[in-house]
Amino acid sequence: MKHSRNKSKLELDKKQYPFDIKKYLTMRNFLLFLLLFVLYLFYPQYVQPIILIAVLYPISLLSIRSTKYIKYLNTEIVTPFTIFIGYVYGWQWALFYGFVLGFFMWAQTSLNTLTMINLLTYVLSAFLGYWASLLYPGQFMKGYLIAVTIRNVITFFVFLLFNPDPLENLTHTFAAFMTNTILLPLFLNLLYKFIMFIII
Repeated sequence: MKHSRNKSKLELDKKQYPFDIKKYLTMRNFLLFLLLFVLYLFYPQYVQPIILIAVLYPISLLSIRSTKYIKYLNTEIVTPFTIFIGYVYGWQWALFYGFVLGFFMWAQTSLNTLTMINLLTYVLSAFLGYWASLLYPGQFMKGYLIAVTIRNVITFFVFLLFNPDPLENLTHTFAAFMTNTILLPLFLNLLYKFIMFIII
């Protein structure tokens, strides 16, 4: 009897899918999608960055949480995304993403002197991304690498003044260099080409 109960429970578990797409196929979601599509046709310059920010926000939030709980490893990716948004959509969108949403991201972990300095570096990143788009139009990789290098150098020396742990500052800077300068640029360049293809 017990065996049959376990068997029926196992069969029930197999039928339960981790992602049930049917529950998302509702009239409400269809109308929201239709509204977003219509707005996109008429105002792509506004809808595009909103969609991009909505996609990047949870990824960035996860990276900040990881950075908070892994002391000597900097995994935050708000900086490269802020530079990217500044290059593609302008400093206003980048400032909103980096500083405003960045504040909410860090507020969910903790707010202290170092995190507030991080928020100020996001402001710097927003303007560096926009500045790169003006100096190197159509040359995203070149503009991005210059912008992120300037940001990393400035941030390193600023954090030396406030971070009492020099080893943590050094490892965070090195991890940021690896992530922002070596790993992410390839992905961001593909994303840039995709967005330019859509715009054209």
